[in-house]
Amino acid sequence: MTGAVIVYYGGEVKFATVGMNRPELVARCLLTDLVQRAESSKRKQSCH
Repeated sequence: MTGAVIVYYGGEVKFATVGMNRPELVARCLLTDLVQRAESSKRKQSCH
């Protein structure tokens, strides 16, 4: 069984193909990555 997970957060989109992995775990990883990137960008902008 193959599918795809698409995550949209803060104007960014990430997607990944899901094979044997549980789609909710893949989505959580993608969302965590997008949130961390957004927070990092906010911190960098506030320092300048």
